[in-house]
Amino acid sequence: MLLTSRAAAVAILCLTLTRTAAAQSDPSLRAQPQDGRGGGGGRQGGPTSLAPFFFASPPPVTVKDGFTYAVLGDISQVGPVTQPAAAPVERVLQIVRRVDFALANNEGTAFDYKSMPWIQGSGMFPMDSGAPIDIKNMGVDMVTLANNHGADYGPGGLLENMRLLQAAGLPYAGAGNNLREARAATLLTTPKGRVTVVAAAGTFKDGFSAVDGRRGGDADRPGISLVRTTPINRVTPREMALLQQLNAMRREGPPAAPDTALPQRLTVLGQTYLFSDAPGISWQMNPVDQREIVQAVHTAKQNSDFTVFTIHAHQSATGSDDNNPVPADYLVELFHNVVDAGADVVAGHGNHLIRGIEIYKGKPIFYDVASFSFSGRPGGVGGGNQGGPPAGGRGNQQPAGRGNQPTPAPATAAPNPAQMTNAQLSENYMRALPDGQFLSMWECFFATTEWAGGTLKEIRIYPIDLNPSPDKPKGPPALASPAVAKKILEELRRISAPFGTKVQIEGEVGIIRP
Repeated sequence: MLLTSRAAAVAILCLTLTRTAAAQSDPSLRAQPQDGRGGGGGRQGGPTSLAPFFFASPPPVTVKDGFTYAVLGDISQVGPVTQPAAAPVERVLQIVRRVDFALANNEGTAFDYKSMPWIQGSGMFPMDSGAPIDIKNMGVDMVTLANNHGADYGPGGLLENMRLLQAAGLPYAGAGNNLREARAATLLTTPKGRVTVVAAAGTFKDGFSAVDGRRGGDADRPGISLVRTTPINRVTPREMALLQQLNAMRREGPPAAPDTALPQRLTVLGQTYLFSDAPGISWQMNPVDQREIVQAVHTAKQNSDFTVFTIHAHQSATGSDDNNPVPADYLVELFHNVVDAGADVVAGHGNHLIRGIEIYKGKPIFYDVASFSFSGRPGGVGGGNQGGPPAGGRGNQQPAGRGNQPTPAPATAAPNPAQMTNAQLSENYMRALPDGQFLSMWECFFATTEWAGGTLKEIRIYPIDLNPSPDKPKGPPALASPAVAKKILEELRRISAPFGTKVQIEGEVGIIRP
C-alpha cells in the first residue's frame, strides 16, 4: 500500500511502478469471489434473495483533528492544465493543494495513441499520455476510473491508463485487472490518517465490466466496477387502469372478471410498471452488485480511518442524462447503505449538472458535483493544440453525443435558452432556474470538508466557472464571478433544502455547518 505523505507525493512526480502498484492491490481490502452469483463482471445467474444489511451505526471517523478532504468532480482533458496554469486556474488549485486529501474522477483514457495504434475504441478523445502527471500537479491525490468513458479504448487502453497513473505516483480506484481488484478499496496514507476509496459506475457501456476468471473457464478481464440497474416506469392511477385493461385483453383463455383494485406492480408485454402518484422512473439495483459494493465499503472502513464512496451515474428520478436535480431513487438507497456500512463521505458525479447535498447520520452526501476540469479536443476539433488519433482508426473523431463535450457549431449564433423546451435544455446540459436564469454544465462547484473530534466540522463550497475568459481557455476551473457564484450557490441551496440541508452563503462561498 502507498505510505508516502502528501508532501512527499507532491515533491516526487514519479514513484516506482512497484510501489504504486501495491496501492491498487492490497489483498486485505479485497472481497472473496461469490461463486455462482452475478456481480457486474459477466458472472451469470444470481441468488433468489440476499440477506439485508445490518449495521448498528456508522463506524467513527478516526483521522486526526483538522483533516480536510476536497471533493472534486470529473476531470476530462486532452492537453495539460498546469504547465503552466493560467492565473485564475492557479487560484483554484491553491485551494486543492492545501487539503490533506483530494479525490477526482478521471473521466477518460490516457495513452500515447501515436505510438500505440493497436489500442482502438470510440467515445471521448484519448487523454494525452502526460495527463496523469498533470492531474497530480493539480494537487489531486487519487482518481477514480469507474465511469462511462473509463474503458472507451478497451482493456488495452484501460491497462495503459492504469500503467501511466502508476508511473505518475497517482493511485486509482474502481478499476483493475479483474473484478476483485476493481471492487476493492484503494488505500492511501496521509499525515493525518489512512484513507480508503471505493468507486463504481452506475452508467457504463457494454464490455466495460471487469471479470473474474474461473478455473477451466474464462480468463480475468480488466475493467471497472459496476452497479447495474433496471429502470421501472412509475405510472399514475389512470395509467395503471389502462395498463390493467391492456393486460386483461392480452390474457389467453376466457375473459376474467374485471379487476376492481389497481395493482401496486404490473408487468405488461414484458415491461414492469409501479403504481405512483406521479409519473417517473424507479431504478432497481442488481442485488449482488449492491451487496458487493456495501461489503467493499465495510471492509475498507475496518482497515482505515476515513472512507469515501464515489459513483459516476447519469440517472435521475425521471430518466438519464436529463436536467432533473432529483437523484435516482437507487442512488439515495445505495448512498444510505454505504454510509451505514462505514463511508464517511459519498461523492456522486456524472450528470454534468450539480445536484443537492444531504447530511445523513452526520456524513455528507454530494449527489452530483458535476465537473472540475472538462476541456480539450484535438486540434481542428473544437479547438486545442493537441493532435488527434491517427486517421483511419476507430479512435477518430466521434459525433458529439451524450457524455461527450458539446462543441458549438462554428459560425452559428448560440441558441437562446429561453426559447428551448426542457428536453432541449437537457440536450444542451442546461437547467432552467426559478428566477428565469439558466445553469449550464460549465457552472459547477467543488467542496472541502473539515473534520474534528471524529465528526464533520464544516463544508466549504467553492463555485467554479469552466467557461472561457480573457485569462483562460474553456474547460479548466476558475473561481466564479460574484454573479455566477450567487447563481450556483442559490441553486445548490434550493436543491439541497429537500434533504434538510441548509447552505449559508458568505460572499462567494457556501458554508454548511451541521
